Amino acid sequence: MKIFYKKAFMLITAGLLSLSLFAKEKVSFVTEKVPGDKELVIYVTANDWGPSVDKIVFNTGKEIKPEEIEVDEFEISKEKRRESNHDSRTDWQEIELEADDVYCSDGYGNKVAGSSKYLTAVFNNLPDSENCSPFAGSLIKGVNNVYGYRIENDDLDLNIYKMAGMVNPLGAKFKTSEFITDQYKMSYAFYNPPKKADKTPLIIWLHGISEGGNNPYVAMFGIKSVNLASEEIQKYFKDGASVLIPQCPTAWLETTTLDANGMRVWEPIDIAGTINKYVNPVKGILGMLTNIPVNQIVEEKPLAKTSYYTESLMALIETYLDLNPYIDRNRIYIGGCSAGGYMTLNMLIEKPGFFAAAIPTCEVYVNNKITDKEIQELAKVPVWFVQAKNDGTAKPAVYVSPTFERLENAGASNVHLSMYEGVFDKTGKYLAKKDDDDDPDKVYEYNGHYSWIYVLNNDPNEDGKSIFEWLSEQKKYSR
Repeated sequence: MKIFYKKAFMLITAGLLSLSLFAKEKVSFVTEKVPGDKELVIYVTANDWGPSVDKIVFNTGKEIKPEEIEVDEFEISKEKRRESNHDSRTDWQEIELEADDVYCSDGYGNKVAGSSKYLTAVFNNLPDSENCSPFAGSLIKGVNNVYGYRIENDDLDLNIYKMAGMVNPLGAKFKTSEFITDQYKMSYAFYNPPKKADKTPLIIWLHGISEGGNNPYVAMFGIKSVNLASEEIQKYFKDGASVLIPQCPTAWLETTTLDANGMRVWEPIDIAGTINKYVNPVKGILGMLTNIPVNQIVEEKPLAKTSYYTESLMALIETYLDLNPYIDRNRIYIGGCSAGGYMTLNMLIEKPGFFAAAIPTCEVYVNNKITDKEIQELAKVPVWFVQAKNDGTAKPAVYVSPTFERLENAGASNVHLSMYEGVFDKTGKYLAKKDDDDDPDKVYEYNGHYSWIYVLNNDPNEDGKSIFEWLSEQKKYSR
């Protein structure tokens, strides 16, 4: 796999962590909201395939009759203000949107028969829809702020752009903050169940590479991890479970290894595996001469193995536990997808004995970098891997399959693997092609790497027990 680098100026020096929290909360989502005069409210949906704005309710400030509405006369755009001028209309980056319908409604977007000062625009978003996300950019593009929205209609003399709120009931359950270290800020979102009962478990979810940055709502909605606060998952925990969703400033794959140019090498690469092809035969000869096992002659940590964010993530977790003392330290669960799957295994390896169980999904931790000694430790932890056979990014033969086999051979008594043929829509909402005459009912198939869709919908099942039901039963193992 391609070697990734990140500019050294972003994260250049290691040091002690400042264990302080950014006190200001930034809560952007609400359960419901009625827009004020000449304001708009956007309704965000957390889909399996990512976030979308499916409805915008706006207050025109005057009564509009249904017969006055011409959908084609509405110009709807989402706009990202440039840093140079936050007030200039001409200095906005603009993306045009096309509404399926615009109608008179009440303040919550429910259609009404008569005239109203509230109008609602609806959009029909599908997995392949462009420009449906409310979040501007990603790790790859640089900035991931929230778009602004503007609705114009010259015939009705409308120019509405003041956002009153973003509606998503699950998103409204979360709060956000920032964890400060000496080198950077790590944004995070968190949910605590209302009861806050003693011995409440904690679920930590680590996002993939595309959700890094400084807006934790991207980590929540980009892969639907907001669903961890849903009743469908929370019901397995007696009084509910706390949820912590940290957001990496770059990507969990950034390691402590520096290249010749002083730039951090990104996992996953298999430098160690390549070197060992030449080193192991020599070690084998030395082993025969000295009667010392090969792995004991030279046991060094493989290059580009340990995440640069290991200590800061651990410090965030510890600080969060200190702030919420009712959380059961014997029931701390960790999981994540893709780069977050790598980070899940990284934390199990680097912090042995801390986590009660793990659910690494489409993980990209190179099997060759896990030592036999580490496998013995990992075998003590309840782990449920989830993967798709046709995953071209986290190829099973390189990552999960050999690691799972080694764990079984090491005597792991509570290790599971859900291996799907592919990643298919299970909602019944989407078809592969509506005009596919050969198979008009063929369901939509996602990229094979997206197996987190199954996990965050609690689909993996073994012997009649779902993955989150299983997770709720796990407690820290005795060492």
